[in-house]
Amino acid sequence: MPTFTFTKVARFSFLFTFLLATLGSVYHGEDESDSEPPPISDENAHSFTVMDVEAMNVYRDERRTELIESLTLSNLSTEHQELIANAIAKSYIGIPVSSFTYSSEFESSQEEDAESTVTYHVRSTGHIQRENLEVYHGLDTNNPFVYFPPVPFVSETGKLIKESDSSAQFAFDFKFPMEDMSEDDMMADFVETMKWTFEVTVSKADQAPEHITLKLAKPIRKRFLFKLTTFQLDFHYSYVDSCDCFAVSKLNTQMKGSALFVGKLDETVELTFTDISCEEPVRFLLPETEGSSILMF
Repeated sequence: MPTFTFTKVARFSFLFTFLLATLGSVYHGEDESDSEPPPISDENAHSFTVMDVEAMNVYRDERRTELIESLTLSNLSTEHQELIANAIAKSYIGIPVSSFTYSSEFESSQEEDAESTVTYHVRSTGHIQRENLEVYHGLDTNNPFVYFPPVPFVSETGKLIKESDSSAQFAFDFKFPMEDMSEDDMMADFVETMKWTFEVTVSKADQAPEHITLKLAKPIRKRFLFKLTTFQLDFHYSYVDSCDCFAVSKLNTQMKGSALFVGKLDETVELTFTDISCEEPVRFLLPETEGSSILMF
């Protein structure tokens, strides 16, 4: 049996807190002390492409085609493959020049409960500005246009969960991104054993997502050190008329577990996006770094 030194214990605890920190920007937003943004030409600024509606439709169709090809590896029917591909393609079409109101409610066993409501503007310069403040953020800050790659799951694992006349729910295996972890890291094998599920509920009438859920398929634990029983994100989608696209209207997050030196963790977060409005003419900003990180982490 291996002997766990203090360093090893601390690193397993770190893995637990790392999972929580991964969503830190989702809970608490960006640091409002940021100064004015750098020029778009600055090497630290986000590079992006501006798409009109026609270009956005081309981009969306390319996403759909890539997913259709991948879903042929599954045992799902052709009809269901088409339904899923249409929905996932519509789940992300870039970030439109727009404004939206962002509300958050945070409850935690470790920290004080908190809530806030802020209005933001997505600028054509590639920054997101908090209303009435000269505070700017990059395109990876919290916004209702959440990035999912064209194929966000393991296609060959797809299965139908339930179906009605109006919708269908599917489940896939999902590989949660854990970057910056070397192959010889002692936690790498542990992370690899985590099983995640990607569930999508699709509206048949709209051929669009109603809900997308990412969750830990089963609890993970290391005796005396670490236990994570629940880790789940639920994305709720709504149609935005002024943008002629779908966006996240609500994101619910649940986490439960415990860890040495951390104690019991029980956190819930509800983010709500309202008053989403696109500027005319409608333009979509497509960050060139989008593929490097799911969910804008």
